[in-house]
Amino acid sequence: MIKLKHFAYLISLMIILVSCKNDTKENQTENDNKIENSNIVTNKSSKKKEIVAIDNGDNLIFPRLIFNEDTKLFASALSSSSLTKVFSEPEKQYVVFAPSNDAFKELSNEKMSALFSDRELLAKKMKAHIIEDKLDYSELSNKINANGGVYSLKSISGSKLKASLNGSEIIIKDNNGNEAKVIGNKSITTENGVIFIIDKVLTVN
Repeated sequence: MIKLKHFAYLISLMIILVSCKNDTKENQTENDNKIENSNIVTNKSSKKKEIVAIDNGDNLIFPRLIFNEDTKLFASALSSSSLTKVFSEPEKQYVVFAPSNDAFKELSNEKMSALFSDRELLAKKMKAHIIEDKLDYSELSNKINANGGVYSLKSISGSKLKASLNGSEIIIKDNNGNEAKVIGNKSITTENGVIFIIDKVLTVN
């Protein structure tokens, strides 16, 4: 009789243990589902927050700089220094010597940090790349030839640039004597000016 009671007790204990394990598993599964659903919601909400710039086809200087893979850093520099408003004047035309992304990457980390942390300095440097005029690659080449091999330009910062030719390649020299080459021997014409992509960041005193 005692053996039967003992056996019954063991059976009851086993049933309780199994029941507890099942409850634990169910709770764990429930919690896992909650976490998974929470992650799905979080992922969905974070996806909603992503803002992607869309090229609407405007053939203007700043949109062309933003959506050109080679000039994104220059576009960012213009935006950071509040210079995008320069191109909003409807009657004016501009020549922009836009340093490529690689040109910016040639600068040391210290110079890049100093440049982008000082808005006034950044604006001054970026203005040295902008001329109030409209000359495409062919027209600038002709100006150089018509002026004895060197054509002087004045940036909106007041600094002087000199354009010359090396064969068919246009070279831009800043007022510190640093030279930048126009990449691809071509320019990009827009409704409010012309973009030349260059291989160096120009300097200014």
